Amino acid sequence: MINLDNAYAETDEVVNSLGEVVGSITRDITAELDNQIAKLKKGVDTFSNGDLREIMACISVETYYVGIAKEQSSLRDACATALYKEGMAKAFAVAPGAVESKKQQAVTSTMDKQAVSILYTTVTNLLKTKIDEAHRIVSVINGILMSRASDAKQYYNPRSEQDTMDMNNNE
Repeated sequence: MINLDNAYAETDEVVNSLGEVVGSITRDITAELDNQIAKLKKGVDTFSNGDLREIMACISVETYYVGIAKEQSSLRDACATALYKEGMAKAFAVAPGAVESKKQQAVTSTMDKQAVSILYTTVTNLLKTKIDEAHRIVSVINGILMSRASDAKQYYNPRSEQDTMDMNNNE
């Protein structure tokens, strides 16, 4: 019977360690973006149109900086992957024994480089997700502002449904 408890425990240990590092890297990069989104959690109805436009502009500006950080993280990932492959090749070349034994020794000796590659892949993906979600939030705010403008137009220029239908029929 396979004992998965040890595998789960080891996996959790690695994930927790890498998760702390990923969190420390991304926390500073996305802090202002997270602050703006936290403001919106208080309730969109509590903000004026000007406040919403300001938040929308701030989120848009912050996504620019997060995007730059995402690309830098992607570069680090590519470098870590290249170093991992180079380390694998070097370790394989000097390892004694049969091919499978050499491969296993190479994998074992380059785990640190593979972990760094995984780390930056995760950071890149997390930043990409933050950017995508920020764009969605900006679209939602834009929709709210458009809806408010439409409501205000109807408030200041009220027409009955019959008037609107008559106008559409005359066109």
